[in-house]
Amino acid sequence: MIILQDSELSDPGIQALSGLCSLESNRESVVHSGGINGFITYILNAERRRKSLVAMAMSRVEQLLVLEGAKEGVVKHPNGVQALVKMVFRVSDHEGSESALNSLMILCCDSVEVREEAIGGGSQCSNRTKTKARLLLKMLRSKWAEERKHL
Repeated sequence: MIILQDSELSDPGIQALSGLCSLESNRESVVHSGGINGFITYILNAERRRKSLVAMAMSRVEQLLVLEGAKEGVVKHPNGVQALVKMVFRVSDHEGSESALNSLMILCCDSVEVREEAIGGGSQCSNRTKTKARLLLKMLRSKWAEERKHL
């Protein structure tokens, strides 16, 4: 597989990358080839993209987060966590919001830094998304309390 040099993927490029991810055997290669960076950059430019493709990209990120390399890719991307937070709060018709929230939950369970960055982001959102965000914050608070006990 060719390493993704261009972080700005076109709509057909994101569709092709997503298609590669549909086979479990390709997912590790997609991650190692820079696919997470491509997905995150695409998501960050959501306002210029088709909603259905942005939602698909977000869904693929969530799917790839079972791989440690994908988690590292999101966290190391300068705007990776921000892209997920943006998706939770930006999408008015809920496309991609649930995948973004699930992805944040996966990442926040593993990292205090991600929790802090996620809490710092956000804006206006629907009541359903606010409820999910509150649940995420409750989970984070309980994790913080557990960690403080161990210090």
